[in-house]
Amino acid sequence: MIKHKTKLSLREKGWSAREIIRAEEIIAHATQKNLVLSKLLFWSALVLIIIANAAVTAVLVPFFILFPPKILYPLLVFIGLLMGLVYNFLLNDMAHIHTIHHIFAFILIPAIAIVNVIILNLTLIHFYPQLQSNYDPLVLGAIFASAFLIPYLISRIRMIFRIQKAEIQ
Repeated sequence: MIKHKTKLSLREKGWSAREIIRAEEIIAHATQKNLVLSKLLFWSALVLIIIANAAVTAVLVPFFILFPPKILYPLLVFIGLLMGLVYNFLLNDMAHIHTIHHIFAFILIPAIAIVNVIILNLTLIHFYPQLQSNYDPLVLGAIFASAFLIPYLISRIRMIFRIQKAEIQ
């Protein structure tokens, strides 16, 4: 919808009521197409991040075997932060994502990351029983998921402050 103030400005510039209505229809149609594309991009990014989480989990196998917890935990934080930055970039790049999509992604992605790390750890414990005393699967999953969420949380907090600042001005 074109704002009333803009409509008045267009009328002053010689636009007819029919031209203004047509412009509104074009904008509404373009917005609807953009919404469909954004949803498609959101779901594609979600699938991509789930696959990337599984791939990163598989790549971590040698690290679980070779490194003690003092090295593995910071490595998990680093990898979680990197993946979180990529995912946050994808989410923020989409124009018309609804709040429900953000909430869904906020819950689903860390849950999948935790499950991936737990499955990896339990599989490793099965094949390498000596690892059992070194790692707690829930701690590993929580470390990775927490690090993964940090970039997203920071961007949401920044957005809230920007909105509040804009409302004040």
